Amino acid sequence: MRGFVFDAGAFIALERRAPLLDELTAERAKEIGVTISKISHSDIVDVHVALAAAERGHAVLTSDDADIAAVGLDLALVHV
Repeated sequence: MRGFVFDAGAFIALERRAPLLDELTAERAKEIGVTISKISHSDIVDVHVALAAAERGHAVLTSDDADIAAVGLDLALVHV
């Protein structure tokens, strides 16, 4: 499978259509902490990605399906 390389214009166009980066706010950090305490998941980034995807109803593009699935939010995962 071939990947993609984005130039600045393509990245900006994608960002305008669907936010690609999720801001780590104080509220989100607390939500991540609460989730980690409930599920004992050790990776803050995995939990952050899973919460952002679940909130938006999006699939997660990932090379580590098991780590994202371990968050337990019944997300659609696309292995890359």
